[in-house]
Amino acid sequence: MYSLKDELIHIISWVHNYLGFNDELNARQLMLGTCATETNLGQKLRQGGYSTQSDEGAFGFWQMELFADSDIWTCLIIKKPTLYYKMKELLGCVSRKDALIGNLYYACAMARLQYARHKEPLPPADDLIAQGVYYKKYFNGSGKGSPEKYVADYKLFVL
Repeated sequence: MYSLKDELIHIISWVHNYLGFNDELNARQLMLGTCATETNLGQKLRQGGYSTQSDEGAFGFWQMELFADSDIWTCLIIKKPTLYYKMKELLGCVSRKDALIGNLYYACAMARLQYARHKEPLPPADDLIAQGVYYKKYFNGSGKGSPEKYVADYKLFVL
C-alpha cells in the first residue's frame, strides 16, 4: 500500500546520500518533522493567501520562500562546485520556484541545505522537543511555527 510518509523517507534518504550527508535517523526525523509542520506532511504546495502566479510566500512540501532559496544558492551552493553541479542536476530545466513546488528531491535538498548552513549539530533522534527547538531556530525563525507545533504535528502526521 502506498504511503506518502514512506515515499518521503525514501526521498530524504536519497537526498542525504546524493549530497553526501550522513543518512541518520535524527536527520530523517528532522526533515519529516519539518515537512509535517510546514505542510501537514505534504498536504499543501503553496503558502495560503497568495495567487498561483505570485512569487511571494513559501512553496513546496517544506514551504521554502524564494528569498531563502536564493540565499542558499548565493551563500552556499555557488561556493562549492560539486554541490553546485549536483543541485543544477536536481533543478533540471524548470525555475527554482517550480522545482520547490513540483520536484520533491530539489525541495528536500534545499530544506536540508537550510539546516546544513548552521554549525550546531542536528538534535538527537527521537528527541522531538529538541528537534522542534532546532526547527524553530534554523528553519522557521520569524514564521508562525513553534517547537510545540512541531512536536504536535510530528505526532499527528509522522507517528
